[in-house]
Amino acid sequence: MGRVIVKQPNGLWGVFSTVADDFIYVDLPDLESYIQEERKDAADAAEKNIRDLQEYVKINGSHWMGFDECLETVKMVHGAKKAAKLRKSLSTTKEETK
Repeated sequence: MGRVIVKQPNGLWGVFSTVADDFIYVDLPDLESYIQEERKDAADAAEKNIRDLQEYVKINGSHWMGFDECLETVKMVHGAKKAAKLRKSLSTTKEETK
């Protein structure tokens, strides 16, 4: 989510969401507590995402889409030349990427 931190006319801080086009926090006396809370929330969300992905891969053996499906999306969005160039640029074996 896009956010802008602004100094309010009263000297306190506000956080404006560019997604909601509205303030999500006003009258914050300092930014440090807001920043610490955001760091904690981001770390918690990242940990949950990693656990969810690991569980999904353990069950299904792959991510939500296969490589060819992703490449097809690249082709539809960016064109056949881009997709072909990407495929051609891939290493032929896992060892080549080390």
